[in-house]
Amino acid sequence: MLGQDRGQRSEEVGKVLGHHVGTGGVPLLVTLTMRHHREHSLAECLAALTKGWGAVTGGRAAQRDYAAGLRGWVRALEVTRSMDNGWHVHVHALIVVEQTMSDDAVDAMTGSWFARWSAGLVRAGMPAPTLEHGLDVQRVDLGSAGLSETSGAWARYLCKGLASEAVMGSTKAARGTSRSIYELMHDATVGRRMENPDTGQVVQLADLHARHLLREYEELIRGRRQLTWSQRDHDLRCDVVDLDEEQTDEEIVAVELEGENVAVLPSHSWKIVESRAAELLDVTERHGVDAARAWLDDLGVEWWLPTRLTDARRPGVLPGED
Repeated sequence: MLGQDRGQRSEEVGKVLGHHVGTGGVPLLVTLTMRHHREHSLAECLAALTKGWGAVTGGRAAQRDYAAGLRGWVRALEVTRSMDNGWHVHVHALIVVEQTMSDDAVDAMTGSWFARWSAGLVRAGMPAPTLEHGLDVQRVDLGSAGLSETSGAWARYLCKGLASEAVMGSTKAARGTSRSIYELMHDATVGRRMENPDTGQVVQLADLHARHLLREYEELIRGRRQLTWSQRDHDLRCDVVDLDEEQTDEEIVAVELEGENVAVLPSHSWKIVESRAAELLDVTERHGVDAARAWLDDLGVEWWLPTRLTDARRPGVLPGED
């Protein structure tokens, strides 16, 4: 479900970016982060993000950005949790500017974004971020033959953490001591296998602290959209043909719950697949059900075709077949 929602969103963003690249637009990937410490609650971080992003996209300064050549933006919210520094909330924004906008003008605009972002965070009670760690801007070479491929890759990157508003998270592993929401979900539900080296006894331990953090996240993120677009005349989706009507995250999840099951994994197979579950999700998302089942075969694990029956059978063999 997580991978399918992410895939649908990234397909939409990729289609919009492709349209703008084809009509003279230049995409940039802007990441804005905040300074924080372990004592900052997730509620404080999210409130600061609202203030900071509102300062970036509202008021006369934002209107000057559009007048200078900004077509619009699409923004994704990402949340991780660090053992050392607590909740880490930041935004990735894919923006599109006119090809006629000079590098100096782009630098001036993104520099103004950072100044407004920083001021908003400070007004919300957070420490001011440093330019070195608070702003990252990535561009593509207009002369590159892979421009469309790059914009498509950025679309997938932007949407890597999108899922339902009730239970969201990224399948990408966080760095260092940080855990993505997906990893918190894993530790809170599946837990970790621990083996006694002397007896060989294996126990499955759920992380109670991860459960507490996940509950905090679910309560505070509910109703907050992870993917948002610039509005009205600056909505990048305007004039993009063959774009489906936007669905809410809940609608996407409701549809996906009726989607096709890939395979049934017995417990002994899941022990092997578990550490590579993100890879299996990625294969399924990118290449489909048959590729996912081939991946399981290559791994050498037993899997069953999903049916309402529970009898044991050989990989891919329907009940009653020889």
